[in-house]
Amino acid sequence: GNSAPYLQYTYTRFTSILRKSHVLRLNLKTLDVWKLNFQTLKEPTELAIIKHLIEFPDVVAATDKTYTTNHLALYLYELANLASQCYEPIRVLTDDNKDRLNARLILIETTASVLKTGLGLLGIGVLEKI
Repeated sequence: GNSAPYLQYTYTRFTSILRKSHVLRLNLKTLDVWKLNFQTLKEPTELAIIKHLIEFPDVVAATDKTYTTNHLALYLYELANLASQCYEPIRVLTDDNKDRLNARLILIETTASVLKTGLGLLGIGVLEKI
């Protein structure tokens, strides 16, 4: 689990969900993020992901300051773990609550973006499809 392929796989899973959301005509680009109801995200793991995402700039700064990449690698691994724990049991795209569905899609998109950015900083590429 604690490896680059695990992180790449998690990223690819999330891009797959996002691709499927476009097939279902759920266009994230047209959503007004400021009007989304993020209070619908009540799962403890969703809240943990949000808190973890907030730490990303600090982790990158600490990694740069200390010239060590292990902090960033650990951060990304923890993020992938939280995301996997959260979205394995939840069927995101079949949620009848549109507000929660849209908030979850934005959270997934943000998590995927942070994974991609963090892996890029480590010199590791990502795959959009497997």
